[in-house]
Amino acid sequence: MERGPVDFVVCEFPNRLPGRTIGAALRELAAEGVINVIDILIVEKDVEGVVRTFEAADRPDDPEIAALAQVAQSVDGLISEQDVADIAAGLALGSTSVVALFEHRWAAAISDVVARAGGEIALFERVPGEVVDAVERVAAGAHG
Repeated sequence: MERGPVDFVVCEFPNRLPGRTIGAALRELAAEGVINVIDILIVEKDVEGVVRTFEAADRPDDPEIAALAQVAQSVDGLISEQDVADIAAGLALGSTSVVALFEHRWAAAISDVVARAGGEIALFERVPGEVVDAVERVAAGAHG
């Protein structure tokens, strides 16, 4: 497997984007080989409902946005116009979303090990953390 599974993640912020904080965390995860950031797109909706979208690399003079550009490969074409329209439709007035595509490098490494052993990854399914937390709370209540 050349690539691991890729997640499409949208993070919404009610005000200004904390790009330096997010960028630092993504760079650390990428440096550790956990993820590979494929693309980052910014979607802004001003208080009048006007939507602007741009790649992080398009704003080199904004340190919060530029910090995100430093980590992305910018593989174009994976975030569709329909994706952007859907995100913009749900975005609150005066908010900004970071749309990130990132590859799970750890999963590609495991897939390679499984393939060398004669197997294959038959299913990779995402279970949201909130679901796991809720099940753990129910289980703890049943045993506690």
